Amino acid sequence: MTESSTTAKASPSVVKVLGIRHHGPGSARSVWRALNEMAPDIVLIEGPPEADKLIQYVGHEELIPPVALLIYAPDNLKQACYYPFAEFSPEWQAMDYANANQVPCRFIDLAQSHWFGLARLKKEPELNELLQAILPDNLPQMDEPTDGHLDDRTDEQKAEAKALAEAQEKRALEDKMIASDPIGALARAAGYSDGERWWEQIVEQRQTNDDVFEAISEAMNSLRQAVIESKANTEKPPVDSGSDSNDDNNDDDDEPSNIEELREAHMRQAIRQAQKEGFKKIAVVCGAWHAPAIDLKIKAKEDQTLLKGLPKAKVESTWIPWTHGRLQHATGYGAGINSPGWYEHIFKSQEGQNNTLSWLVKVASLLREQDLDASTAQVIDAVRLAEALAAMRDLNSPGLEEVTESTITCLLAGNVVPLALIEKKLLVGEKLGEVPADLPGTPLMVDFNKQVQRLRIKPEAGKKDLDLDLRKPLDLERSVFFARLLVLAVNWAEKQKVVNKKSTFHESWRLNWKPELSLALVEASIWGRSIEEGASQLALDKASNIESFAALVKLLALCLDANLGAAAKEIMQRVSNQAVVASDVGELMKALPALAQIARYGNVQGGDRDAVKAIFKSVAAKIIINLETTCFSLDDDAARTMQNQIYATGEALSLLNETELLNEFRRVLVKMAEDKSTSALVAGRVSRMAFEARTIESDKASILMAYALSRASEKFYASLWLEGFLAGGAAVLIHDPGLLQLIDQWVSQLEANDFQEALPLLKRSFGQFSYSEKRQISESVSRLTGQDAIAFTSSTTLADGPSDEQLAPLIKTLRLLFDLPKEESIQ
Repeated sequence: MTESSTTAKASPSVVKVLGIRHHGPGSARSVWRALNEMAPDIVLIEGPPEADKLIQYVGHEELIPPVALLIYAPDNLKQACYYPFAEFSPEWQAMDYANANQVPCRFIDLAQSHWFGLARLKKEPELNELLQAILPDNLPQMDEPTDGHLDDRTDEQKAEAKALAEAQEKRALEDKMIASDPIGALARAAGYSDGERWWEQIVEQRQTNDDVFEAISEAMNSLRQAVIESKANTEKPPVDSGSDSNDDNNDDDDEPSNIEELREAHMRQAIRQAQKEGFKKIAVVCGAWHAPAIDLKIKAKEDQTLLKGLPKAKVESTWIPWTHGRLQHATGYGAGINSPGWYEHIFKSQEGQNNTLSWLVKVASLLREQDLDASTAQVIDAVRLAEALAAMRDLNSPGLEEVTESTITCLLAGNVVPLALIEKKLLVGEKLGEVPADLPGTPLMVDFNKQVQRLRIKPEAGKKDLDLDLRKPLDLERSVFFARLLVLAVNWAEKQKVVNKKSTFHESWRLNWKPELSLALVEASIWGRSIEEGASQLALDKASNIESFAALVKLLALCLDANLGAAAKEIMQRVSNQAVVASDVGELMKALPALAQIARYGNVQGGDRDAVKAIFKSVAAKIIINLETTCFSLDDDAARTMQNQIYATGEALSLLNETELLNEFRRVLVKMAEDKSTSALVAGRVSRMAFEARTIESDKASILMAYALSRASEKFYASLWLEGFLAGGAAVLIHDPGLLQLIDQWVSQLEANDFQEALPLLKRSFGQFSYSEKRQISESVSRLTGQDAIAFTSSTTLADGPSDEQLAPLIKTLRLLFDLPKEESIQ
């Protein structure tokens, strides 16, 4: 605790500085106690002053942590940062106390408008000039001569200078480590290898009412003095310096090296301003690293000079939902913690409660929910083991490490696999905060919050599946809303492919809200004041810049799903115009399935899409005319892509039941199947499609296969043709013994060397079949071989089947084709 008094004519004011660790439950509890004891006139908190107007929402029943302050530059949305808060964050408790007791509360950190302004200016040449003016004593100095003269020092002098430079560099590195992780430095001094573990034992798990802030301030002051004496200030804010911002979009190098001095100067100026306004009891909540610097020993004039002339950028702020997962170090958050769920548990524990026991009860309950054994006796054993480990390690009480080790030993019997579940559900948790719908923000964000409330869908952490029946008005509106968000690149909901349900009115969506989607909403705000307006404007902008015909059709389908009206109509006109001039058959084939879906299911969302049928017919006709020539001289990769597109084209034509176009398409397929210049893969696939459509009969298919697999064909060509033919699945071989026998004969006739060469391609062809399909093929081949054996072996009956010797070569071949283990029986 640091207290200072003014010497003004009026009665002196008292400033109480509470140095905390961000997201520390012990710090939060101590802050609440200290504020209740002091009963301050005003509470000053390290944070962005632009968000002062948002403090009033803390304690609001609809603002539920974890949440974050989003600060962004409206003219450059890449400049944005987050200030996250959990219920166990000391700053959150300070704001809650101020609102509950109707005490003024302000943020006093350096304004983000200056941060953004400095970041922009750093990219300009005049930044060095500015820093020379405001921070002349802290700019790095050149040790080597820079005036162009020769270095006339002796070798001994150069060696001494080099040794001195190396020592300075080593000390600077050590001091940088102290400034970047002061908690770690204190932990190392105390004999701990892990700073978080030490802080948890000393501060966070304290249940007593004693004041720890004075000790924290004294410890940090010692560390700061060590850094100051070495004249090596760090370039980045320390982990516990109060920089809650998690700016995922800005490079760390955008911060000038003296930003910490600017921040502390601004905090001191804010304290002076509170004193000037007549507040007598001032509580300051800031990062522990800053606590010794906010003692007002530095003259106000010096701070004024330091802050004078700082550049500014226009910024906006709002509250957004956050998650416990995004409070972790692993997300790149500088002030992050490892186990938010554990810290929340500690914070909510009643004074005198056994944290270890209550936590292990939660673990046992979770295991039981997953049908894993977790008895009361095991919980008792785990508690005793955790306490024994703490005693052996000379700890005041068991920490997370001891509790985890006892969990593995007593509750999991050494099996560490369930630990991932415990980490996800308890150590981290899937908690997502909530914000009020009428929260100040961009108009589009306000509209989003209102729509979410009206449609009764709440952003939640983790994946959640939502089935919609488009015959119901509410579900239809939800579908339209999700589609509009997709147009805006706010990917909260992803449409799933429905396999089992054939109805056109059924949709399935997978929801997965992430905090960064709030920034995506901000970015989308430039396109309109509402979700509908923004989606319409952005769709039109995208359409004007899209060159790919298939991508334009995909956008049209999304706009129709989003019921964007005029925008969809204009994009449809663009599609129609491009369909006339488009000549790339591959692009046309990519677009055709989407056009078929639009034309077939056009009235589900209430939109009139009959005009798409005309576009579909035009595109399909163009594909049919040019398909044959497009499939000449394709390499293997292009052929694989083309065969899939041909199949999708056939499906699209069948979906709309365009008989004339479909018949013409199938006639082209037969011509391609008979044309020897067609790529082998494509020839095999179109032969299969023609056979399934009964455009060619079984005899004709047998002839095509016999030619492709004949001795006259190259083995590589035959293997590729077979791969294309079998791409549609194994049903054709299971139900047509003639085709199966052709393949069996071809494989049987291959010489040993030829078989080894063809084997990789054959494995790829047969490997796509399911296990049951492979079994059925094996049994069918066995029956064929058994029938052949009767003709040569009079003593063998059909009931007896072929002998083991007769089947041995076949079984060996089938094992190779199907990758069956040696011990597995074929029959």
